[in-house]
Order: sequence, then structure tokens, then C-alpha cells
Amino acid sequence: MDDTPADDILYQAILKPRRSSEPGAGFIVLLVLGFFWSVIGGGAAYFGVWPLSVFYGAEFFLILGIIRMFIKTGNRIETITLKTGTLHVKGPGRFHAEKSFDPYWVRVVSDSADRRYGHIEISSHGERIIVGALLTANECDDIARQLNEALASLKKSAPKNP
Repeated sequence: MDDTPADDILYQAILKPRRSSEPGAGFIVLLVLGFFWSVIGGGAAYFGVWPLSVFYGAEFFLILGIIRMFIKTGNRIETITLKTGTLHVKGPGRFHAEKSFDPYWVRVVSDSADRRYGHIEISSHGERIIVGALLTANECDDIARQLNEALASLKKSAPKNP
């Protein structure tokens, strides 16, 4: 963790996708569907139409996979923190990519032209990280604009070399 105080933070954005429901709601739907499909599939197997129960089981596991994917993408959190001497970005993914950039040389671009979803590319000296892939294009544009404004105010307040 950082040893710098919270007062040193000039800008911070915590990016996470919007969710239509809580993670527990998906499991409730899965339990209700599982109960009804097991009753219907068991009845179908009892009357000799056993292939029907196989299809109910396959659909159940398909929906289980979809709900797990929904929960996993909903827990994806990305952070952008601008401090006086560094811009720290913790990106998405299984490996939790983290990069630190010099805020005086960093370039922030929002790539959301004519798309529903966009992303923010932060780069400097040949290194780059992409964040905000699960946000809408407007949200990406707003965050990139706010970060560029914070970077510009940091550059203005920097002491000039004689």
C-alpha cells in the first residue's frame, strides 16, 4: 500500500460497471429455475421422455455459467489515482495490471467514437494501460476529460525551471 496521506491525492476515479441487480438475485433466479426444471425434468423422465430432462439440465448449467460471468464482470474494479508525483492506474483482469506514470508526460485518450462502450487509454514512454472497457462511452469521455483537467492543473502549478 501507499504510505502517502490521502490529502496528497489530486484526483481519484474508481471505475466499476453499472449493475441491473445484486449478485444474489441471479442465484435466486437460478434456484427457482432449478426447482421447476427438476420437477418438470423428473416428471418427463418418469413418463419416459428422458431426453427432455437432459435438455433441462444442459440449460440449467448454461444459465449457471451466464450468472457466474455476470457476477465476475460486476466485481471488476479499476482505479485511477493522481498524486503530486505519480499517476497510478490499477487495471482490470485476472492479473490486476498496475502501472505508475509520470503525470507530466502522460497522455490520456478516450476511444469511444460511435460506439456504445468505450475505453480509456493511458500511455507514457511506450507503456500503456487500457481501463474503462465496461463503462459507457459517455462515462469514459467524462472520466478522461476530468483526468486531463486534473493533469493540466497539476502541470500549471508545477514550479518552472529557470
